[in-house]
Amino acid sequence: MNKKILIISSECAPYQKLGGLGDANADFTKAYKNNFPNDDISIILPLYDIEAPNDEIFLNGYKLEKKLEFEYKFGINISGAVLYEVINPYNQIPVKYIYSPIFSKEKEPYAGDIFKNSIAFSAAVLEYIEQINDIPDIIQTTDFPVFIKDSNNKKINDIKVVHIIHNAGPAYQNQVLPFLATMYLYDEVYLKELFKNKQFKAICNSFYKKYNKKIFYNVLDSCRFVVENYRHLEKDSSNFDGLNFLNGITLQYLHSGLEKNGMFNPIKKHLSQVDFWITDSPTYYKELQSNQMYSGELYPEIKMTENKSCAVLAGIDNERYNPKTSAAIKYNFDVVSFEEVRKLNKEYLLENFSHEKIQNQTYDKKLFASSGSNVIGGLEKNMDSILIFMSSRLDIFQKGIDIAFYALQQVLKNTNTQIIFSSPNSLKNEFVKGFVKYLESNDEYKGRFVFIDSYVPLETYCAGSDLFLMPSRFEPCGFSQLIAMRFGCIPVVCSTGGLNDTITDYSLDSKNGTGFKTQHSIFEINSPDEYLDTLIRAVEVIKNKDSKNTIIRNAMEYDSSWNSDKIRQYADVYEKILN
Repeated sequence: MNKKILIISSECAPYQKLGGLGDANADFTKAYKNNFPNDDISIILPLYDIEAPNDEIFLNGYKLEKKLEFEYKFGINISGAVLYEVINPYNQIPVKYIYSPIFSKEKEPYAGDIFKNSIAFSAAVLEYIEQINDIPDIIQTTDFPVFIKDSNNKKINDIKVVHIIHNAGPAYQNQVLPFLATMYLYDEVYLKELFKNKQFKAICNSFYKKYNKKIFYNVLDSCRFVVENYRHLEKDSSNFDGLNFLNGITLQYLHSGLEKNGMFNPIKKHLSQVDFWITDSPTYYKELQSNQMYSGELYPEIKMTENKSCAVLAGIDNERYNPKTSAAIKYNFDVVSFEEVRKLNKEYLLENFSHEKIQNQTYDKKLFASSGSNVIGGLEKNMDSILIFMSSRLDIFQKGIDIAFYALQQVLKNTNTQIIFSSPNSLKNEFVKGFVKYLESNDEYKGRFVFIDSYVPLETYCAGSDLFLMPSRFEPCGFSQLIAMRFGCIPVVCSTGGLNDTITDYSLDSKNGTGFKTQHSIFEINSPDEYLDTLIRAVEVIKNKDSKNTIIRNAMEYDSSWNSDKIRQYADVYEKILN
């Protein structure tokens, strides 16, 4: 049976992406279509950083074409929306974008009121599906909860839902007050008894008299909830009892998704409704099920839904990340020629990040993903040094940036090493800024470090760097270490999630080793010393040319792709829930 699959997400390369999810969506859909060409697979995403809709919109240089205008409701709120479409040049898969003034004003994914924006976008997607009457067999969700079972349309109710847990950490669960959740999830008809409640009306009226600000307009007749006015009430502690009543009386409408602290967790409710969930690596799957440190308040739902879940190790597109053909690297190479050519790429990095070129900003602009990047530090042109590279979003806890700094402080001082570190807006963060100032103020680190406060093309740096740092406390899969291996940059990682599943430690298996990893999860033992020891071990081992070349060769030959076995596992899940 041919299937129609719609992926609802927040990122997709090459249009808008902040991390690995954007690449995962592009690479997975390409691999799936290659394996199952008769199935219809597409992606739908929210459009960000757009003031007003036009007939044509350009996103990261790509033209989106306007297809449809419509209205949608989310909770008691109404908004307009515009659908755009483009064919992804990476994979020829249709990518749909929805504009709405509710969420499109945000500069990027995960900004602003995340719960409001995600619920509004999900509601707009369901309205779009109803309007075109083109019902998918399967909806696959990532960041966004889609409460299909709450729909009044039976065709929508019957859609099967697969949720991909890319990250279940507490920071990604977005707990919300019950009153706000109710206003965004249920319409005025469903809530008619609430609006008739005398005490409810009295409290709302008292707020209006006190501030001349209404929380609601036109109750029971195209009702609108004014969240800005509600937020104004929260600033005054004298309103505590009234607001507490609003949250208490709306608990009755939230039949699932409530935490012990009385907050509403949308992903918790979503998990209770989906037909199946998948996570990105076998180790992360075990971590979620065995340790609440990894799953937070989702732990009970994860345990209760074990019989409708599995792990599939994620991958990347080996054609896109091919050192022999990639346009992102200065000098191309393959598994035969890497030893000499990678030296040329290393020389290119060291030359461009000299103190002089950084001071005069005469470095190659291709080294940066966006203009206006701030660069601090400088590297001596020391080809005998071990060049270390780390690139990460600014999530100090999960990505282990503090662990990296702890290890680098020792390694840079005591070994012949240099570091290039990149992270968007990193130099505005007080912790990062403090570490950089520490390096700048000590002569022993001069010529040893460069910090870049933006994303960079990973391939460019991995093609010339010797070691790639990824000290994550938890990592569902990780894509950066897969890219690093493809380009011959040896990963040094923590034993967690997909990092544990994709890296074979050379010290334990010198024949097949692809990198270095800690013996324990740093998240569980809560000590950075083991990562420091692992980095020192890596530095010492790769001083030996033969050992280094063996690891690079193994890493480049490792199958990091979305191979047919992985795609078949997804197809089996789809078949299972449809039958």
